[in-house]
Amino acid sequence: MPAQKLHRNDWKEGTVYLFQFPRAKHIPSPSPFSLKLETWLRINDIPYENVSTEFKKTSSKGQVPFIEFNGRQIGDSNQIIPFLTKELNKETVDTRLSKEDQAYRQAFHHLLENSIFWAIVANRKETADFFFTEDGMLGHFSGIKKTLTQHIGPVAFKRKLKNMSHVQGYGRNTVYELEEQMIKDLDALSTFLGSKHYFFGNEPSSLDVTAFGQLCQVLYTPLVTKGVVPHMHEHNKNLVDFVERIKAHYWPDWERATSALNFSSDWKHVEPIAEKVAP
Repeated sequence: MPAQKLHRNDWKEGTVYLFQFPRAKHIPSPSPFSLKLETWLRINDIPYENVSTEFKKTSSKGQVPFIEFNGRQIGDSNQIIPFLTKELNKETVDTRLSKEDQAYRQAFHHLLENSIFWAIVANRKETADFFFTEDGMLGHFSGIKKTLTQHIGPVAFKRKLKNMSHVQGYGRNTVYELEEQMIKDLDALSTFLGSKHYFFGNEPSSLDVTAFGQLCQVLYTPLVTKGVVPHMHEHNKNLVDFVERIKAHYWPDWERATSALNFSSDWKHVEPIAEKVAP
């Protein structure tokens, strides 16, 4: 097997180097997969360092996020989590699930990453301008690069998202159809969560971080499906509380990461934010 070309050659044994996009305002990452993966690392107390892709680095598969670990590069969050679980011999909620719960996990994982995700992409082909403002990710640029990014970025990004969502199918839907599908998916997810703190009890699993990554995009980035977030607050309050719960426990640095665009992975030495959920 040929040696992999690494972006980080001064790696330390046992440290996960998480390559992802720089921070954004309002949300630590506009990528649900990056947010999912970083949250999973935090929940499982795995040492990691954030490394900025600088909007140009990708894995050998052409994907973001990706990791480098002990001289190996692994892409795709759905490959990274089982890889690290095995490499680090981690006992997680997932390793203790029954066959029935594994089936539920798989089904709702696909609802999140193959339905809700594509609904978000279809939304963003209309709202992508947001990411090229100071409220998005424009703060990472300066001078002529900032000017070019501000004017050319939205056009190119919208075109890419339009093509992706059109080929997949969700981009062909009307806003009403898209909103209707999102609400059905969120209602199903809400029903499965019920009154539990997490989907399989009192500890978060890989399904919880998958849901967190996607739901944060719905709650904290602009949508053209204007009825979705009000529906969540009225009919899926448990999902809103679920997001706040994970933020409170595993993202005490949320404000620092978003307001100051802080990229530090030293999240434990920050005053936690108050949890906004009922006991």
